[in-house]
Amino acid sequence: MAFSKRLLAVFFALGGLLALGNGSPVFAAGGTTCSPYAVQLGDTAASVAAHFGTSVARLAQDNQIIAFSGSRMLPTTATVQVCKTANAAYPRTSIATALRGQPCQSGNYWPSGTLNTDATPPGCYSGDYRIASAHYPRVPTTFGGCDWWPRALHPTWDIWSLPKHTTPKVGAVIWFAPGEQGAASEGHWGVVVAISADGRYILSSEMNTTYYNRYGHGGAQGGYGHVIYRYIRNDAPRTLYVYP
Repeated sequence: MAFSKRLLAVFFALGGLLALGNGSPVFAAGGTTCSPYAVQLGDTAASVAAHFGTSVARLAQDNQIIAFSGSRMLPTTATVQVCKTANAAYPRTSIATALRGQPCQSGNYWPSGTLNTDATPPGCYSGDYRIASAHYPRVPTTFGGCDWWPRALHPTWDIWSLPKHTTPKVGAVIWFAPGEQGAASEGHWGVVVAISADGRYILSSEMNTTYYNRYGHGGAQGGYGHVIYRYIRNDAPRTLYVYP
C-alpha cells in the first residue's frame, strides 16, 4: 500500500508509526543493523530515540517517514524499526571505545552534592535502559546476564582470561568478587564509565543489577537485560579491573 507524502505527514503529526518488520533483525549495507521495537504504553518518538541512542530524525528516516512529532505518545499497536551502524559505533582499538555503546552519553558524571555509593547519578545516568541485543556485536555469552554487557562492549576480549588490575581505567571491565558491593555468590561484572578525581569512586555501568525504589523511582529498576548506572567504591582487591 502506497502512502502519499501528504498522508504520511498527517499520519505522523497525529503520533502514528508504520508497522514495519517481521520481528527479526535486518542487516543492511555498510554494517547497519535494523531491528523492530514494539511500542510500549507511554512511549514517544523522542523517548524511543533516547532509549536506543538515536535521534527522532533518524527514526523518521529509518521508518521512511517525512516528519513526525517527537513529543506525542505513540500507539501501542505500532512497531518501530531502529537502526544503528555497527561498524562505526564499535571500533575495537581502545578500551575507551566501550563508552560509545553506553545508552547514556552525557559528560556530566558526578552529583552536585556529596559523592558516595548512595548518591544519585545526574541526568540520564539515573535511568533504566532496556537493551536491544541486536544493536550490539554478537558474543558467546547469553544475553541479559551481567557478563553479557562487558562482552558486548568489548567483543574481542575474553574477560574471563584477561589479567585483573587494581588500577581502574575508563572503559575497563569491572570484576566484583562474590558478595562485594552487592555482587551475588558467583561475582558480578560492570564497565567503568568515569573515575572520580580522587580515585575513590567509579561510575559503573551494569546489566542484571536490580534496585527497588531507587533514586525516588517507584518499583524496581534494572534487572535481566537492563542496564543501570551506579557509584561504586574503588575497592581493590575485592573490586578489580579487567583489560589487556
